[in-house]
Amino acid sequence: MSETFRLYEREAQDMLSSGLGLLSSARGSGADTGTVGTSALSATAHKEVDALLAELQALVRSMELEAASHPSRRDSDIRKSMDARVGDVRAQIVELRAQLKHDKQQLQSRMLLDGGGGGSSAATREGDRRNMQKQTEQLERASERVKESQRVAADTELMGAQILSDLSGQGAVLARARENLGGVNEDLTRSHGVMGAINRREFTNRLVMYSVAAAVVLVLLIVLFFRFNRHS
Repeated sequence: MSETFRLYEREAQDMLSSGLGLLSSARGSGADTGTVGTSALSATAHKEVDALLAELQALVRSMELEAASHPSRRDSDIRKSMDARVGDVRAQIVELRAQLKHDKQQLQSRMLLDGGGGGSSAATREGDRRNMQKQTEQLERASERVKESQRVAADTELMGAQILSDLSGQGAVLARARENLGGVNEDLTRSHGVMGAINRREFTNRLVMYSVAAAVVLVLLIVLFFRFNRHS
């Protein structure tokens, strides 16, 4: 399992925790009874959770792509583990979306009943504001980590493309080297043919020379034979 996949998973869990914290803070002092707190803070929190869900969808898609492209996909156990982790994150996103929908409905009901939740005390509103500010800061940090992980993934993809380009260039060099070797083999074959022809010609020349020498010797012997016979 790649480090990039683990990073995506940690970022998703942080963002899910931030989303749940935002909803909890939005409920404010009414958390024990299940009511929604100050309407303005709640509406702001709901918008932030909506944005968070959109980022989570993109992040879980990145997890799926990383799981699909990782070499360990050949191992069935690792493949099942990665798929299960992606499925777990998707299930938590569905749960967070359901809670958001429920809180929005309660906020609308409360606004209809008491005109927007204006009866909350100043202390409650201040506590809600602080909680919202804390959760917003956590969300911003999580977003920065997501952006950083996306930059790492982009750098990794660029590096992979460069490696593929280098391998392609090396393949072309090897192909040219094979072609050059083929030409050398052809030259060697022709050279062997030329050397064979030279050897055969040399052998023929020697044979002719030896034949001429033998004929000369034979003529000399005949001449000497007749000369000695004439004197005798």
